[in-house]
Amino acid sequence: MSELALLLIGAGIALVSGLIGAWMQHFLSLRADRIKRDKEEKLISDLSDGAKDIALQQLSAKDLYWGATPPTEINQAAANLERVDPWEARLERAHLEKAILAGARLAGAILAGAHLAGANLAGAHLAGANLERAYLAGAQLVGANLERANLAGANLAGAHLAGANLAGADLRGAHLERAYLAGADLRGANLAGAHLAGAHLAGARYNDVTEWPDDFNSVKAGATKVED
Repeated sequence: MSELALLLIGAGIALVSGLIGAWMQHFLSLRADRIKRDKEEKLISDLSDGAKDIALQQLSAKDLYWGATPPTEINQAAANLERVDPWEARLERAHLEKAILAGARLAGAILAGAHLAGANLAGAHLAGANLERAYLAGAQLVGANLERANLAGANLAGAHLAGANLAGADLRGAHLERAYLAGADLRGANLAGAHLAGAHLAGARYNDVTEWPDDFNSVKAGATKVED
């Protein structure tokens, strides 16, 4: 057999091998995508109606991922969820760090234990929401409506709550170190046992019903007592 024939045979074998390798890589990629998609669909199907609205209407499938996380959690770093309206959504322990939730309508939502560090919740409607032990350190909550919200044990260290409505909110044991609460409405709020070291309360309003931590001087902190 001539040298040219051998070269042609070798080139042909290399070409076929390359094509087979490319096909196998494509096949494995499609299989991985299918497995991921099946798991994403299961995640969405396991969510409550309110959370499902968020997943289906606001998040693309490629933005959801599956790992060792329970299917009731949405893991969406920096998700854009502006003006979401999932009435009484169940998002316990959801991972929404740095999520954009400005103006979101989350009144009555179940966000107990949710991870919302650095999230933008400015102007969000969270009246009556359950945020017990939620992690909101550094979150933007300027002008948010948290009236009667459950924030017991929540971590709000360094959070921006200027002008927020916290009337009647449960803030027992909440961490509010270095939180900015200037102009916030704290009438009827329960802050018993809350940690307020370094908190900014200039112009925050409270009344006779507001409960403060033992030995905390609200006037010295800059808060203003008002009549109902």
